[in-house]
Amino acid sequence: MNLKLNKSIKYLIFFVTVGLVLRLLYFHDLTFGYDQARDALESISIIKNFDIKIIGPTTDIRGLFHSPLFWYIISPFYYFSGGNPEIARIPMILISLANIVFIYFFAKKLFKDEKIALLSSFFMAISFEAVQYARWLSNPPPALLTIGIFFYGLWLVVEKKKIGLPLMVLSWGFSVAFQFFLAYQIIFIFFGFGYLLITSRKTLIDSVKKYYWLYLATFIPLSFYILAQIKFKFIGLMSLLSHLTKNQGSSNSIFSYLIAFSNSLIEDAATNFTFYNFSIARWFLIIFSLAIIYLILKKKQLKIMIFLLVWFISPLIIYPIGNNDSYFLNIGILYPLIMLTIFVFLELGKFVSLKHIQNLFLVIFIGLVISSNLFLIITNNKGGEFLFSVQYKQNLNDEKKIVDYVYKSSKGKIFAFNTLTNPLYINTTWAYVFDWYGKNKYGFLPVWWGAYLDDFGKEIKFTQESKLNVGDKIFLIIEPLVFHEDYKQAYIRFENKRSKLVKRMQFGTHYIEERQIIKLKGFSRDEISKLLQVE
Repeated sequence: MNLKLNKSIKYLIFFVTVGLVLRLLYFHDLTFGYDQARDALESISIIKNFDIKIIGPTTDIRGLFHSPLFWYIISPFYYFSGGNPEIARIPMILISLANIVFIYFFAKKLFKDEKIALLSSFFMAISFEAVQYARWLSNPPPALLTIGIFFYGLWLVVEKKKIGLPLMVLSWGFSVAFQFFLAYQIIFIFFGFGYLLITSRKTLIDSVKKYYWLYLATFIPLSFYILAQIKFKFIGLMSLLSHLTKNQGSSNSIFSYLIAFSNSLIEDAATNFTFYNFSIARWFLIIFSLAIIYLILKKKQLKIMIFLLVWFISPLIIYPIGNNDSYFLNIGILYPLIMLTIFVFLELGKFVSLKHIQNLFLVIFIGLVISSNLFLIITNNKGGEFLFSVQYKQNLNDEKKIVDYVYKSSKGKIFAFNTLTNPLYINTTWAYVFDWYGKNKYGFLPVWWGAYLDDFGKEIKFTQESKLNVGDKIFLIIEPLVFHEDYKQAYIRFENKRSKLVKRMQFGTHYIEERQIIKLKGFSRDEISKLLQVE
């Protein structure tokens, strides 16, 4: 027994090492846009200015905010690295590595099978989706682990273990703190409570007596929400109720939500198993579903199969009220997807009586999974976290190259820059990158000659416009856009009125125009609006 345990630990150490290497691959390439710049400024201020936060990043519901817990986690990494976003990803990577170990123990608890447990751990280590979550500098990624712990607690409830329900409650509190829409999982807490109330009231009472401190600890992650609602007179709660009421009157049918959810599952399968090929992923899911139905009818691990299936389809609950375009709406189902896929494949392999043929099928299956995920990691991670990025390949590495270019082109002289951004007129990203990277490397900040900095980053002190002269350089930085081409043309028309084009360059998906000032003319949003009408 000890020998087997030691062997498993060696495998786990190897899997974690592989997972770490894959998560560090293209370490300098990461998606860095408005959300990341905002989070950087807010998290740094916690330590730098002793600025205690009780509200965090915005949600899709106006007036409702996430918990600032994510900011507190990344704050020391940002502060002590001098604001380096690459270093700020370290806690996300460490949390991601914990999933590799946790899924092993979870799968072993469920199936009592070492092979399924080890394969689950290995698949989590090499999963392109898990790697993307680990590298994404945003608040949802830690919830992948807390959701895993939540459903582990649910399984313990089903097994009538005293610690199950308090573990669910505590991990749910942290999940909601990282991503508010996960509040919907309270449905499973009600189920767990009702299940114990009916089947084992003694277990429920003993769990409260023995683990009351875990129940109380739930107020730690939820305290930010409670304090924020009290301070801001429950505006977040009212916004949520208004949003739910509005969605009740939606004309969308249940069928449309089922289609959206089905499409999201196809993307999940494509991301993890089929080289991001949606056609193959569709067939994968069809065969996968038929195999599951067959195994359920044969009562193969029936209770476990139903448990994992319920988990797998649970995000459907949120689709009528969520943003169906967000990949992370299905966050957490990677766990059951991996475990179900491995179990189903191994069970289907038993139809082949010859052992060496079974092993061959297993090798081919594992080889395809490895190939698919490594292919996606190698081809996509150098472009950032494309699964979650609002703008295609808005890469920090490219942004740094742009800053290097404009400073070197100006040859140490004062210069100006303007940006066309998404969100429009929100320049937090470039304010942060110039302040953190440009100022530290080149010793000064340029003139910001664009829309007034009225969002995060307005405290950054750029060089005064009065320092500019005719003949100085101005650079127009154009982000990868998701809005209409008209804005790009309007910006160029405006710049043509105060500068002449010298050179146009491309860095990744960003474009930059190097220009020479011909007229000292400040930026005007009203004029941009008028220029939108020009054919």
